[in-house]
Amino acid sequence: MPWSSDPSIDARVHAQAQAAQWYVGEAAKRDDPYLAGWAASRLALFACRRVLAHNQVLYPDHKWLVRTVAEVSDRPDDFLDLVRALAIERTPAAAEAVVMALLLLREWPQAPAGWSTQFMLDSEWN
Repeated sequence: MPWSSDPSIDARVHAQAQAAQWYVGEAAKRDDPYLAGWAASRLALFACRRVLAHNQVLYPDHKWLVRTVAEVSDRPDDFLDLVRALAIERTPAAAEAVVMALLLLREWPQAPAGWSTQFMLDSEWN
């Protein structure tokens, strides 16, 4: 069961992770190191926040994020290794591995209008 009482919040956070995965692929197509770094960092952040919310643990801040995820009991066995690989490699394959680990953990609510529309509403139009 999602921790939040509002499934739309879960869907909105998941849309951020999906958008970041897409941006990692776009960065690879364009050979754009700035976009790759930005997108990989966002995907790592939102993937970790998904795992924390799933475990009903509050997001501490960036400094303690990985340590806090390491302390939760319900996460994919190799999740932290996948997040570290994503941060270093910044490749579509590394991004897909993180997202697949999330999808295997549980079924996440989807934004009714789709992740790209939700991402635009939450990130681009704010």
